[in-house]
Amino acid sequence: MAGAVAAGSAFPKALRAWRASRKLSQRELAQQTNLSQKHLSLLEVGSASPSEDVILRLGLALRLSPHDRNLLLQSGGFAHAYRRAASGDPRMSAAIKALRPLLSGLHCPAVAVDGAWNILAINARMGELMRGLGLDQASLSNRAPPAIAKNLMKLLLHPNGMRPTIVNWECIAMQMIGHLCRQAALTERADLQQLLNEVGAYPDVPGAPIDEWPMGNLGPLTELQFRLGSAQASFSALCSTLGTPFDITTDEIRSIQFVPREQPKPGATWK
Repeated sequence: MAGAVAAGSAFPKALRAWRASRKLSQRELAQQTNLSQKHLSLLEVGSASPSEDVILRLGLALRLSPHDRNLLLQSGGFAHAYRRAASGDPRMSAAIKALRPLLSGLHCPAVAVDGAWNILAINARMGELMRGLGLDQASLSNRAPPAIAKNLMKLLLHPNGMRPTIVNWECIAMQMIGHLCRQAALTERADLQQLLNEVGAYPDVPGAPIDEWPMGNLGPLTELQFRLGSAQASFSALCSTLGTPFDITTDEIRSIQFVPREQPKPGATWK
């Protein structure tokens, strides 16, 4: 039997937490990873040490992102297995280039963002929606700093961004910042923490102080209610992943589609 993990190892705690979050029993996870339930139990209490292969199998069965698999490997004493491409990396440029025709083929407004919510591309329908909201590029440049229009989190929450046009803004703010809080805590990325601090300091952000925001997940479907002209329109924000299995940066790319929940009512300026 493999020896016990070093005292204070984070691996057993991380494994238990991820299994609980996926609502899997030890038996179910053991079956999915071709481990015995007894061995999995020993891993979870720190009485056995995992191999690198076992951690990778666990990460796959637990549906962890490449970043989270790296953290699980690190907690078990192994080097990261997944790389992060630099912003100017050709792979990243190729991924963004591939995004554009995918977004163009959608019949609803859509935007692609990276792991820090920076906007990578939008489709024509998204441009139409922004103009309908009175948020064309010229209008935004006159009312908000340039950085606001380049980051979806800032654009949604800044008082001079999309915020005045969102009817259920407080609900959206709670969901978005709660998700960002979880992102920052799990990844320990300085850019996400900086983004969290910035949007948390915007005027009239609802709820508790920034360090008390719930660490919740952003659901796959979030309803946004926009003021469009003299009318209102509801959209479901569908968030999907586009990535490659061994590159953290491209794995973090999200396509967010604003799917109309109903046909816009008379008076709406987007259709």
